[in-house]
Amino acid sequence: MRSLLASLVVAFALSAPALAQSAAGWRAYPAFNEATAVTAAPDGLWAASSGGVFFYGIPDGELRAVTTVDGLRGGPVGALAYDADRGRLWIGYESGILDRLDVETGDVTAVYAIVRADQYAARGIRRLRFQAGALYAATDFGIVVLDP
Repeated sequence: MRSLLASLVVAFALSAPALAQSAAGWRAYPAFNEATAVTAAPDGLWAASSGGVFFYGIPDGELRAVTTVDGLRGGPVGALAYDADRGRLWIGYESGILDRLDVETGDVTAVYAIVRADQYAARGIRRLRFQAGALYAATDFGIVVLDP
């Protein structure tokens, strides 16, 4: 029994560097067969699903996915909005968290303003819209105006 345990420990120790290398190169292959939200961009469409968000380029058929591996917070997406002035995709989750995705660089920034409104039991984001330079978020408790 001890020799079996010792063999397992040695095998694990030898495979640890290989495990560490594979962790640095994670890739996600989520299912994108059901869209929960859609928004238009100048050159295509952004859609959300349970696996993240994805972009479909109209001129060339480009398909690009952004998932939690890329920095999204994850969870059910309630709304999407594309900010054409700044080249950013806003992702509103049913939890109340907003993600701002810079389309050019792929950087994701979380905005916790709505989820921190803990005086309301439900803080889900149901709709996002840009109007006159402001981002309007329809939430479970009302309308929130954000300066993007």
